[in-house]
Amino acid sequence: MAIGASYGLEEARREFWEAWNGLSQVHTQKELEAQSKKMWAARKRLLKVDPEFRAMIKAREDKANAEAEE
Repeated sequence: MAIGASYGLEEARREFWEAWNGLSQVHTQKELEAQSKKMWAARKRLLKVDPEFRAMIKAREDKANAEAEE
């Protein structure tokens, strides 16, 4: 893997997890909406560059769908 590609992956992971953890640190609805928007944007970027993250999300969605069908 190229150094630039690796940096992009690590940067995307860091950005997502910082945004995710930031959700627990908000105190108002407005802050929650802003942080949620950041988290979803970071998630979208991470899904594009991280096959492991994509697989994890797909597995969770498949499990949730299977449980919903029961």
